[in-house]
Amino acid sequence: MTDAMERMPELEEARLRFAQEWEEGRRPTLEQYLRRYPHLGGELVDFVAEFLQMEAGAVEAPAFAREDDLALARIFAALEPAPPTLAQAREAQGWTVGELARKLNLPDLVALRLEKGALREWPAYLEQKLSELFERPLEQVRRMLLSAAPARSAGAHYRAVGKPRQAAPQARTFREALEECARQGKLTEAQRREWLPEGGPEQP
Repeated sequence: MTDAMERMPELEEARLRFAQEWEEGRRPTLEQYLRRYPHLGGELVDFVAEFLQMEAGAVEAPAFAREDDLALARIFAALEPAPPTLAQAREAQGWTVGELARKLNLPDLVALRLEKGALREWPAYLEQKLSELFERPLEQVRRMLLSAAPARSAGAHYRAVGKPRQAAPQARTFREALEECARQGKLTEAQRREWLPEGGPEQP
């Protein structure tokens, strides 16, 4: 009997245990299982990579020279802690919403709505500026913006305080929020030139 065949019952046990712990919400890690089953290293890496891809969806990873490197990259990408929200990242820097708005050259109201998850269809230029400001990869910045707490739904408001007078407002686009500020005289000329020029935002 080969070593691989001898390890098969224990490998199957490890796979079942990992899957069961995951289903129970305990979120086991590859590191824990490699410590528990050090002699199953390669097989566990392959299994956990496939398992987490099924759970988390396809994980984009850079090109690696070896299959093992790619498998490990997928595992760590799937297990990567969620980035902070935009508000949390701002607070970690010790900035107020107004200070963040000035660093982005945006009206305070637009920055606040971004934090609250009340805006959609923001330009790639905004992601670029936030990436440079917080020194984070663009993908993390996108997740920060998407993880902003959305406004409470009309249904939740109804259950909390009774029937609302009108439905909760829908999230507006980034551009619509800027245009609203312009109509109210709250958009400076510098902000208009940067964010509302013909053909889209300037990219210095």
